[in-house]
Amino acid sequence: MEKTPPHSQKLRALFGELVSLYILKGSHLSLLNRLLLPATGKDASGELERISRQITETESGESRRLNLAKNLTEGIKSDIIVLTNTTAAVGGLGAEAVGTEFLVLALMLNLQSRPLKIPRKVKKDKATRSDGEMEVVETYQNYVAKLHIQANRRPQKRLFLDINAVQEEIDALLVMGNCQWVVVNNFMRLIWPWSFHVPEPTRMDLHLIEDRYARSHMNKRASVDSDLLTLREKTTALKENVKQTVEVLEENHGKAIRVFTIVTLFFLPLSFISSFMGMNTMDIRDMEHNQTIYWTAAVPVTRARNFRLDSLEDEIAEMHRQSLRANLELTTGRHLTPEVVGLVEIAYFNRIPALCYSLFGNPGF
Repeated sequence: MEKTPPHSQKLRALFGELVSLYILKGSHLSLLNRLLLPATGKDASGELERISRQITETESGESRRLNLAKNLTEGIKSDIIVLTNTTAAVGGLGAEAVGTEFLVLALMLNLQSRPLKIPRKVKKDKATRSDGEMEVVETYQNYVAKLHIQANRRPQKRLFLDINAVQEEIDALLVMGNCQWVVVNNFMRLIWPWSFHVPEPTRMDLHLIEDRYARSHMNKRASVDSDLLTLREKTTALKENVKQTVEVLEENHGKAIRVFTIVTLFFLPLSFISSFMGMNTMDIRDMEHNQTIYWTAAVPVTRARNFRLDSLEDEIAEMHRQSLRANLELTTGRHLTPEVVGLVEIAYFNRIPALCYSLFGNPGF
């Protein structure tokens, strides 16, 4: 059983719209006649206001019916063109007269939707498009998928740089898409026929074609922007996932380093002590003398070190300081303060003759 051709259905709908349009036009004329008649009665002003409101509603209905009838007419013309294959979609076919404005609009939209040209080696596994061509969104989808694989296999901090770079490029594409929206909208406002003082019927018909063509392309642009926003959200989620994974790995590494440090602090001194004590030295019990000589030497040295060595060192240092001061005063012929003597003593012990020479010329030591 053959299907009903789509243009016959549209013809019936067009006939209904034309009948409705004539009915509305008759109502419009009737209301205009009533408005011109002299008003009588107490509520004359209210009756005039009601008639004016009905006239406005009728004009709005006429405009909607007229636009719908024009759209049905365009659809019927497309159906008749492809009458041999009525089951196919006819949205891409049409025969219309266009002007210079449509050509400029087509050039603008084609430049905006032109695909990327990429090398053959990047596109070796693609067979759905012509060789060397890829959409912008498809390019970034492949790259984001690659980042997902890298994040799952080896999560590293340097992935943050790649993710941030992708996010910046996606933001730039969204800004560029917004600029394209603005350019197309400004151009459509510029060629809008009702912006002129007296609209031309021919220009109004041409504008319908231009508006339909612009809307179809801008719908594709909206789809691209939606895909880019989805990619932006995916990269944000991927960045957070990589951050959490890196933090977990670093926490595990920190635990291992902490355990190694604790083991080192305990066992390194023990290893040193065991190695030192295990050296091949002669035991005191294997010597010719007995243990008495050890205590005879150890007790006096220990007492001297603990009780007298510090004071003995201070006395020796003070004696040396006084001798050095006397020698310097005889050499230079002037009185020296303890601070200067201390500075000279430091220079003397550290072998800094240049400092001594700068202080005293040639003191003779």
